[in-house]
Amino acid sequence: MDDPSSCWLTIELDMESTHSIRTYTSDAIVENLPPEVRHELLATLDLSSLRNMVHASPVYYRQYVLERRSILSLCLERTLGRTVLDAYWVYQTSRSSKFPSITNDETISNFRQAYMRQQASGSYSILRKSITENLAVGMAAFHYSTIDPILQLYIPHVLEALAEGTGGIVDQESLSQVEQARLIRGLYRFQLCCNLFTMANFPESSTLNRNGRKMRILTDYISLLEPWEIEEMGCIYSFANERFERVFEAVWRCTTRDGTGIRPRKVPDPGDGYDLGDTGMLVPSSVYKKTSC
Repeated sequence: MDDPSSCWLTIELDMESTHSIRTYTSDAIVENLPPEVRHELLATLDLSSLRNMVHASPVYYRQYVLERRSILSLCLERTLGRTVLDAYWVYQTSRSSKFPSITNDETISNFRQAYMRQQASGSYSILRKSITENLAVGMAAFHYSTIDPILQLYIPHVLEALAEGTGGIVDQESLSQVEQARLIRGLYRFQLCCNLFTMANFPESSTLNRNGRKMRILTDYISLLEPWEIEEMGCIYSFANERFERVFEAVWRCTTRDGTGIRPRKVPDPGDGYDLGDTGMLVPSSVYKKTSC
C-alpha cells in the first residue's frame, strides 16, 4: 500500500514554498493571539477546517507544524468521535510491516482482545497516549483522500434510493452529524474487514484451512458488533458492489463487437472469498442472540 500520508505531507511542502513565514506580518487579531490560544483554536477544528486554516495562514501553519502530533490527534478525535478507534486499526492493518499477516489462532485472539478493550473503554482519548506523528498524519491523509470522497459519493446514492422507495418524496436537507457519523463508521469498519481478509495468508500446513480461518476472522470480528452496525457495513458493501458492477458492465460492452449480450459471471469459489451480500454469512447467528427479544 502506498503511504497515505503523502497527500497530507505534500500540502505542507507546498505551504513552505507559498509562504515566507519568517518575513510574514499580519494585523489580523486571530493571528496575533498567544501560541497557547492558537493551539487551542486549531484543536477545536475538524480535519477539513484544519486544512483550510493552515492553507490560509502562515502563522497557523507554523503552529501546526510545530505541534502536528497533538493537533492532528485532537482533530481526528473531533472529526471521527469513537470511530477514531476503527480508523486506528484500519491504518495499522493496512501496513504489513507494522501489523504482520494473521498466521495463527493466538494472533487472531490478540487482535480481538485489543479491539474489544478499546471499544469497551469509556473514553476514546486513550489513543492520544500512544499515537505517533506519522500515524496521525497517515490517518488524517487516509480520511481526507479516501473516506471523505467515498462518503460524498455514497450520500447521493442513499438519497436516490430513498427517493425511489418513497415515490420521489425525500428530504433534501443535509445529513445530521449523527447520520454522517454512522456512514463514516460503516466505511471504516468495512475497510477493516477487507484489510483483515487481505492479511489472511496462511501456510499450507495450518491446522485450519485458508477458507476456515478467513471465516473465523470474519465471525470473530463481526460478533463484536451490534446488528445495526453490521447492517451499516452491508450497505457500504452493496454500494461498492454496484459501483464495480457498473464499471465491469461498461468494460464488457466496450469489448464486445455489438455491445450486446449478457456479461458472463464467475461463480464465487468458497476457497477464494465470500459474498458479503449474503446476509446468512454477514450476520452470524451469534449476533442475533445478542439482541433476541
